[in-house]
Amino acid sequence: IKFKGKDGSVTGNPKDDSGVQQGSGAGVEGYLNVKTNQITFIVDYNMMNVRSECFLQTIDKNRINNYEAEFAQYEKDLAAYKKEHGL
Repeated sequence: IKFKGKDGSVTGNPKDDSGVQQGSGAGVEGYLNVKTNQITFIVDYNMMNVRSECFLQTIDKNRINNYEAEFAQYEKDLAAYKKEHGL
């Protein structure tokens, strides 16, 4: 699936961009392979030559199952970092 977005909205249907707002000029364009769960995309921020590139990555759909535990560990590590650095 090729997807494109502009001004903060992303659509997979180029014929229906009714949700896309005009103005900022920023955009995203990429491809999602639904058979292999691989994605690649580029975000253009329309700010000089600033852009982000996400090269071919495989999406792990099972990762969401570990979200609560990983987020709790993140918060624990962040609190320890803040305490260690006096923040």
